Amino acid sequence: MIRIDDYHVDIAPEGWMLVIRNRDVPGVIGNVGTLLGGAGINIGSYHQARLAVAGQEALAAITVDQPLRDGVLGALGRVPDVVQVRMAYFGTSRPPPARAGLRGEAVETFSPRR
Repeated sequence: MIRIDDYHVDIAPEGWMLVIRNRDVPGVIGNVGTLLGGAGINIGSYHQARLAVAGQEALAAITVDQPLRDGVLGALGRVPDVVQVRMAYFGTSRPPPARAGLRGEAVETFSPRR
């Protein structure tokens, strides 16, 4: 995958992927990684992209080893400076759980109101 909306990304579309829109400010990547690690979620790859101007909006494409459970998606949406969180499944040899929806489609979306 080389593009999500207007953002250049370089990530393989496979398995579980989080797509996070956030303000491009210090601390967001660390906060997201800390929250996922605390929930026992292993990150396979993390690609952060921004448009031309620093400090505007950025997009992270993060592959993880398993779907998020127990409110982790909502908790990510409450991380300071996170604007939107989406999770998708891109088919591999193992099918997703029944609640995951179709391959490549948003599984869950959380957009906090700010």
